[in-house]
Amino acid sequence: MRRRQSTNGGFTLVELLVVIGIIAVLIAMLLPILAGARRAAMQVQCAAQIQQILGLVQNHAVIHRGYVPLAGLLNSPSVDPNGLSDANRIKYDYLSFTPAAAPNMLMCFTAAFAQDLGDSRIMQAQSVNDLNVAQLDPNGFLRIFRCPSHLPQPGTLYGPVLYFGAQVVGAPMDWVAWEESQSYIYNEAALGWDDNFNRSRGQLSKIHSQSQTMILADGLGGETIRLNGLGVTLPNNTFSTVYNKVSSGPVTLADALAGNGKAGDPENFDTLRHRGRMNIGFFDGHVETRIISANDLFNVYLMPPQ
Repeated sequence: MRRRQSTNGGFTLVELLVVIGIIAVLIAMLLPILAGARRAAMQVQCAAQIQQILGLVQNHAVIHRGYVPLAGLLNSPSVDPNGLSDANRIKYDYLSFTPAAAPNMLMCFTAAFAQDLGDSRIMQAQSVNDLNVAQLDPNGFLRIFRCPSHLPQPGTLYGPVLYFGAQVVGAPMDWVAWEESQSYIYNEAALGWDDNFNRSRGQLSKIHSQSQTMILADGLGGETIRLNGLGVTLPNNTFSTVYNKVSSGPVTLADALAGNGKAGDPENFDTLRHRGRMNIGFFDGHVETRIISANDLFNVYLMPPQ
């Protein structure tokens, strides 16, 4: 007895299952490739953001007589213009009003560029609430300071993101959200103030070997929040940063990765974000992607040889 053949050109059930199986196998093969391409694209986007920030830094230095905005722990001396030896306000950037609970008005690294990024709310702010609205806006100026591969956890971020001064009374600080919302780490050896560690205070002319000296890179808040073992009381104006603990160079990112007592904290490094790599922006304006290892970070300076 002959098997009846299809006269309408359709698939049999077995043929349909085979086709579905082949499609499923192809999808399973393609998904890792697509995911890898997406991660690579986000890493490139991150490098482009850092490149844009470096351009803002160079522009700031031109306008402010060779100085760039400060980052890091600014607990001594006072962070008002007089304490910063900037009575004429020509080196750094300041709020246009004085918060009642935070009389010190220096803007931190990110807020100093808000105007350049098309967000005038910081310069025009007349209250702490105005500042909080600006910084909590996901489409505001802080977007450029968040790596697209780093998804911040929801939480409350208040004044320390925007300016250095006393924490606003009644404004809660969620340290977990604060740490996890910081996508980049900053070189406090170059951008910090504290005289105890011979920092450059943002003065470009004091930063040697600029093609090898980091200004910012992919990373997380680490010991800058806890300051383990240093005997330092942490104020509520911390910034996510890699800082030096000695008064003379060289100090490198490899030192920070090793946690050898010269700089930083191994917890500053995010090995998951770019699959073991990090984008690094240098003071001469270029960006490099390095492997997070002692061998690849030994010549990335926080404080170069003098």
